Amino acid sequence: APALHNSVQGVASFILSEACARIGVLTGAGVSVAAGIPDFRSPTGMYATLPVNRITASERERERIRAEPTAVVDASMFR
Repeated sequence: APALHNSVQGVASFILSEACARIGVLTGAGVSVAAGIPDFRSPTGMYATLPVNRITASERERERIRAEPTAVVDASMFR
């Protein structure tokens, strides 16, 4: 396996090598917003503008979302 150096070239070489099986990328919200994906928290973001009746959820889940908009992305909503 190629040595992983502290450089973009070293990382790129490792990613292209057979030694690299998986890649995980953590980014901040700015990356998605810059790509045109709406944010969540601004006055025009998803929490403020997403109509609760457009979400496929039970009435109980919708009530929870109305009370706490961040619940729309809570993992328990998808179980």
